[in-house]
Amino acid sequence: MEALARQAVVLDPSDAEAHAILATARLRQGDYEGALAAAEIAVAMSPNLALAQGTLGETLIFSGRPREGLAAVETSIRLDPHDPESANRLNNLAAGLYFSLEYEAA
Repeated sequence: MEALARQAVVLDPSDAEAHAILATARLRQGDYEGALAAAEIAVAMSPNLALAQGTLGETLIFSGRPREGLAAVETSIRLDPHDPESANRLNNLAAGLYFSLEYEAA
């Protein structure tokens, strides 16, 4: 998946979705720094792209910055409440709350 995402970024460096998918691929490989860099690029290009916000949030949550991640995930849900990734976003919210020591809210 990462190779295809990198190819998409090369073909169109201004495609925020390609950067968000690259961030997801890097996150799944445990490359938090690479995922964060790609997600931040995607959000900078298109701050209203739910996929970019959700990927940024997930990356922040699982790289030790859960409070920041929660804000991005909440933004993602607000931007696209019917996103097919909604179940994943809700799971990320629960994880972010848990990692923030907000056990009852989680």
